[in-house]
Amino acid sequence: NINYVIAARIKNTKKEIQGKILDQSDYKKILSDKDDLIQAKTINLSSDGTLVAFHSSKRARKDERDRQKDIERIEKYIKSTTKSQLTSRLKKPYVTISKACKLEIDLDKLNHEKRFDGFFGIQTNLEKINPKELLSTYRGLWQVEQTFRIAKSNLEIRPVFHYNTKRIRAHFLICYMSLSLIRYVEFALLINNLRYPIDQLHLLLDQMRVTKVHHTDNNIYSLLEDPPPELAPIYQALNIKWHKKFMPSSGFVVPQKLQLAVI
Repeated sequence: NINYVIAARIKNTKKEIQGKILDQSDYKKILSDKDDLIQAKTINLSSDGTLVAFHSSKRARKDERDRQKDIERIEKYIKSTTKSQLTSRLKKPYVTISKACKLEIDLDKLNHEKRFDGFFGIQTNLEKINPKELLSTYRGLWQVEQTFRIAKSNLEIRPVFHYNTKRIRAHFLICYMSLSLIRYVEFALLINNLRYPIDQLHLLLDQMRVTKVHHTDNNIYSLLEDPPPELAPIYQALNIKWHKKFMPSSGFVVPQKLQLAVI
């Protein structure tokens, strides 16, 4: 069996399960700070694993704000727009057509949506469940998804141009090493308070140009073109020597030492 942790669509669950989710009498606090209070409860789904329901006060406030914005947009266009032309995600559920063939806000659906403010769920088949740890694991899944996206798009890991087994394995090895290097660079920049998306970093590094000149004295000279100034703090954070000619007036960041565990 493969263990899984996935988001649960709580609004699509059975009414019995929805009732348990919305009943906050047996929720337990798992996280609390000045901005947010997160509570959780565990609901057994028998053969479908376990649903851990959460309620976040911060998320509840956001859900309320988002819905109010949608309602304001509806009220702005409702007089001159047909229902089929309301394309926003929450606009159509909030609109109904009256007996007089006029567009109106559906108060029943609006009140139904309000009940779910701040609630969300995570479904899993893990036997031992700690809601706090489960929430932390789920919040980290974006990194796994991003890693697959980088491998597929940036590194083009699919060996579509290779047919020999050795070449395919070599291709995967190179891609894996490149992916590890990308993550290492990301971490090195992060601890130095430098945040660069992978695509932006790729574009900056792609602007580095070295021209090789074959001299009459039979020597080969490498001439480095002026690189983009944004690369200076990146090189410094990675402890790569940067030519004084290209030193920015703002100076360098002070690189922090990397403390990586060897697995």
